[in-house]
Amino acid sequence: MIYIIFVLIILGVVNAIGLYWQHYQFHKNNRQMICPIGKGQCHEVVDSKYGKTLGIANDLLGIVYYVGLTVVLLVYLYVPDRSLVMSKLALFGVSFSFLFTLYLLFVQAFVLKKWCFWCLMSAVINILIFIAGLVYFLS
Repeated sequence: MIYIIFVLIILGVVNAIGLYWQHYQFHKNNRQMICPIGKGQCHEVVDSKYGKTLGIANDLLGIVYYVGLTVVLLVYLYVPDRSLVMSKLALFGVSFSFLFTLYLLFVQAFVLKKWCFWCLMSAVINILIFIAGLVYFLS
């Protein structure tokens, strides 16, 4: 199960970096963002006031989350005397990410009424990481 979490983390990092790069190119070179589910909706979602949390772009926060979770899991696996603390930290991290993901899905569905494909991919990845984390750490 831990390997599944690592694969999901890699997918999450790739997705978040791709979204960040597209958004950067949109602002720097006026290149339209690729959004398979609606023309311009990704840009409108990412550029909305909900696209940042505490002044930091959500895609960058996602990258930090995935890297941080990787570090926590590696310490959990390779530093036995820290495994209890790391397992609790991992559970807290995946739970917080899950709740934040639900909040962002709510914003897209009911506030913005627009969908960002890459944000939805991130949501699916985060939900799967949450489920895998619960199964791994609570079994």
